[in-house]
Amino acid sequence: MIALGKAQATFVAGMSTGWSGNMGFPMPNPWQYNQIKETTGTFAGVNFAVDHDAVSANAEAINLSSVTPPPTEKDGGNSATGFDIVYQWTISAEAESERAISSGNTILTPVANYVGFLPDFILGWLRKPQYWNASNSAAMWQVYTPETSTDANETEARGLCEAALVTPGTGPPTVDMSLRDVPHMAATCLGYRDWGVDTTVNKYGLGDLGGWALDLLQIWGFYTKKDGGADPSSWMVEHVGIVNDSQGFPYADVLADADGWLLAHTMSENTSGLALSDAMRSVYQQNGDARISRFYQERFGSSADNLSAAYQPLMDGIDVGPITNFPLSMDLPKLAAGGESGTTSNFPMPTKAQADICARAYAAFIANPHH
Repeated sequence: MIALGKAQATFVAGMSTGWSGNMGFPMPNPWQYNQIKETTGTFAGVNFAVDHDAVSANAEAINLSSVTPPPTEKDGGNSATGFDIVYQWTISAEAESERAISSGNTILTPVANYVGFLPDFILGWLRKPQYWNASNSAAMWQVYTPETSTDANETEARGLCEAALVTPGTGPPTVDMSLRDVPHMAATCLGYRDWGVDTTVNKYGLGDLGGWALDLLQIWGFYTKKDGGADPSSWMVEHVGIVNDSQGFPYADVLADADGWLLAHTMSENTSGLALSDAMRSVYQQNGDARISRFYQERFGSSADNLSAAYQPLMDGIDVGPITNFPLSMDLPKLAAGGESGTTSNFPMPTKAQADICARAYAAFIANPHH
């Protein structure tokens, strides 16, 4: 193979005998690695096989500069391995889901073709039940990020994946909920996956409706219900991004919106079934504060003016294609943001001036995130 130009070096299974390896032939030239022993190791309570390999003096040095290491835990979680908890959970979820789909693949149900859908299946599982149940606040998500499909095999593949992950909400990654809201991140990311990752820094996209734009509506609703007489600018600064704040836009939500956009943006060119963990491997190299700052820079060009310009047009209604201010288009976001009793008439939409105040308070925090 080397003589034919189809390989540059050889990895030799020197310890093996018989058909699988060493049959008495001399070592090929050039060789780089020779497996001389197989043993076992233990990591985080799990046993696994380990090869001991001899390395030729002629072997090229391994260049790790282009290899992204697994992200370590930086956001308050208690990881037994030291790796980021959400990333580690996702790696396992992808493996379990892929095995389930492979096992369920038959001539009559060729579900193996849907392994590439694993990012959406796993995100869909992670966002439940909070962003999927029948309550008014969750109704938006069944319309905005539906799971219905006319393809029976896709539906079957999703079912196999969810069965492998057990009941939604019962086995998600255990994180510090004051800093990370995993269901929120998953729902936001799905919104961008379904509606697009808008990159125009001073305009909103339909994908934003499940992220930062919805949360700005929600915190405005809290303000008008509880402290409508207070100065809105000061009130927003006191509540946006505050850890464990109960007024609609705490730190965990800010980070979830940032992570949702960053992950979706990173996945946009990756059609692999492992796209979600690949994106997490890259994005989670930074801690939460740094990810929020990165989101502000990449999404809005680090400009409060751009953020405000993107948010204010929503006060008139959502633009759908060439149709501006699509009729009834804000009803579901208003319900999700705090409408009551199945109606939206009692939700006070902010004026554009008030929307500007909300947007600038949000911009001030994500420009300098802290917890």
